[in-house]
Amino acid sequence: ALFRSQALVPEADGKCLLDRVDEESRKHAARVGSELRDSARQALEKLVQGFLDEPGNREYIDASANLDILYHDSLVFLYRLLFVLYAESLELLPVGTPLYRDSYSIDALRVLIEDPRQDFRPDEYRLWESLQALFRLIHQGVDIPDLRVISYRGRLFSPTYAPLLASCKVPDSVMAEVIRLLSTTKPQRVRGREQVSYRELGVEELGAIYEGILQYEPKLADQDMAVVKVDGEEQIATLALARTEGYTIVETIPRGRFYLSLWGGRRKGTGTYYTDARITRFLVEQALKPLVEGKKV
Repeated sequence: ALFRSQALVPEADGKCLLDRVDEESRKHAARVGSELRDSARQALEKLVQGFLDEPGNREYIDASANLDILYHDSLVFLYRLLFVLYAESLELLPVGTPLYRDSYSIDALRVLIEDPRQDFRPDEYRLWESLQALFRLIHQGVDIPDLRVISYRGRLFSPTYAPLLASCKVPDSVMAEVIRLLSTTKPQRVRGREQVSYRELGVEELGAIYEGILQYEPKLADQDMAVVKVDGEEQIATLALARTEGYTIVETIPRGRFYLSLWGGRRKGTGTYYTDARITRFLVEQALKPLVEGKKV
């Protein structure tokens, strides 16, 4: 259907069928990338609130005293999920190995979450424990007859880089929604949810997600708040002001709940800005190529 002769013949506007397919595919990827940035923010808010709501975490977390530490470790967890989703899509992790695919992969968890027969309870932690086992596997590596994973040993998966993640936990009821937000698109009227293809997104979109999240500042609502739409853009205001001004209320944030406030200083303070892939590719080649040339894993 795609490569028949008629599909290659230009129409009146000079475009053939393959041109249109390519154009629509790029538009779809851009839309999914844009949606994923918002989904990542929502996933992060749910993750932090999940930490705060879990009774067993209270001996480790004092929201009023160490909210920034909790936020940092939650960011690390989010980036770990994005890293694995991208690595699995490119088969940088052994998704073709039955033991990894069925027992460790995020894709197996995604399939489990989409099964309507499964019940994810607020007092069970199967998803959390599965992800922790996966992160340990990536950090430490393994080489056995049925599974080989090269040790990553980077800071991202180091237990000492985010110590709260080793002491605390988040229930299945929250983790199911976090994984769903990061692995599927928003529901569409006809198609419903679709799986996000991280292979098609590329590092630029992932970098945009990272940059976008750093524009926010973690907050605990000291009064009832609301996400409102003003001139087509979402903003956060007090619930009383939203009702007085007649704003369209997208979501309410009750007093004491965690939320992300658009701020901008965190990104500036860390010096985190997008760098063109051509520049980063050149820098990586110049820095690493001499070190790995002629070597084998």
